[in-house]
Amino acid sequence: MSKKKILEILLIYIFVVEIALILLDFSLYTFVVAGAAGVAGSLFIIFYWYKKTDRKNYKILVLLILLIYLLPQIIVLTNIELEYSKVKSDYMKEYQYSLNYRDNNELNASWNILGSYNKEFEKTYAISTPPSRFIFRYVKSRFLIYPILWQYFKLDGFNKLLVVQSRGGCGEFAWTAAFFLNDVTGLNTRVVSFEGIDHAFPEVEVNNVWWVFDLVYTTPYYPIEAHNFASHLKMQNFDLYNYVANLKKRDTGETLLAEHGFSPSNLTITTIRDITNNPSDDEPATNAEVEIFAFQNRYDPLVAKGGTDNFGNYTVTLNSGKEYLILVKEGEPIPIVGLDRINLSSPNESIVVYLHKYE
Repeated sequence: MSKKKILEILLIYIFVVEIALILLDFSLYTFVVAGAAGVAGSLFIIFYWYKKTDRKNYKILVLLILLIYLLPQIIVLTNIELEYSKVKSDYMKEYQYSLNYRDNNELNASWNILGSYNKEFEKTYAISTPPSRFIFRYVKSRFLIYPILWQYFKLDGFNKLLVVQSRGGCGEFAWTAAFFLNDVTGLNTRVVSFEGIDHAFPEVEVNNVWWVFDLVYTTPYYPIEAHNFASHLKMQNFDLYNYVANLKKRDTGETLLAEHGFSPSNLTITTIRDITNNPSDDEPATNAEVEIFAFQNRYDPLVAKGGTDNFGNYTVTLNSGKEYLILVKEGEPIPIVGLDRINLSSPNESIVVYLHKYE
């Protein structure tokens, strides 16, 4: 196959794939088409090479197959990067204008640009599943087909896709806002997840103080200092205040209850296998599954889960002043289960849960 012929095939292929991917506009079909185009293009090259050449130069064939296979992914990645760069550039200009000409500080300027982005963000909560969730699961489950895109997603590519899509629920908005504000302003950001409430929100650190930037729910009009958040909820939405079982930093799972003005309680659960009438047979339930549910919640009853250690213990931090149901399960060597409830009222609490057969 001549170099001219190879170049013609590549140019036609790039043109057709690029047009198709642009028209699909970063939907799930974009990634389906990218994968299908890579596989189909590679098979075509193999078939064409076999039919039209003497099949001697296999190095060129392998390189051409790899290029055709990976090219659609590179095109999608490039399109995301270009679109994100454009969005970022526009908001950086707005941020600098807000700082320089509106007599704003970093806090107000950051709030203003997130407010502008919030107006463009299409909320899908309780309406439809955000497209990004389908895309992430699809690419992850087929990472051998999408090696470049999967590595791109594991870095910061998925966050850029969320910004470009501007569509999703509170979780997508929180991730997008945290990543976007950090990239545009250079300020530290984080995502905080409620437990007991099906919600997450972004926070921004300005002058060593964390501020809640929950434009879509709890702080729609102005930012709130993190340490005043509990009192803010108590005054503005007392029911919501009562639902809080935990506040956690999304990426590490670190509890942020005290930092937000709540009263955390450290709960230690000791689990015991009790499957006979003889107390001497009792032993710690090691590697048992623990689930904790909040009786008062808003669409989020499961507020903690984990496993017991070699001593049958499980420790968790939860908001005090609430009642919780504790469920402990173990499947080996025989199915056993334990249930109990506790009302947390002090900084340190403990409870013993006995597991019995449930065959």
